[in-house]
Amino acid sequence: MHHNLLEILASVDEIEAVDAMRREAFDMAVGVFTNDAVDAEVGVLVWRGKVAQIQIADRFCQRDLATVDAMLNVAIIQAYEAWYRDYLTHLNRNGTADARQV
Repeated sequence: MHHNLLEILASVDEIEAVDAMRREAFDMAVGVFTNDAVDAEVGVLVWRGKVAQIQIADRFCQRDLATVDAMLNVAIIQAYEAWYRDYLTHLNRNGTADARQV
């Protein structure tokens, strides 16, 4: 085979290996946030980059709408941040060269 073709094929193999590591990290990463560790009113779970579950206590619904809106938004954002940190941790474990460039 031609030397350039071998280099291209080797590069494709490397790209596919990195992509597989990123997909594995994406599948394994989880982000969770609750507004209180002991007596939570709202909890959010993020998996595969999407909100997978939101749990809301009945007493949370008794709050005024502006407070509910703000607290729920904070919980979702914090769960996404936790998910992203976990994603980067999995990338680093898998040996991805520079996880910050994802």
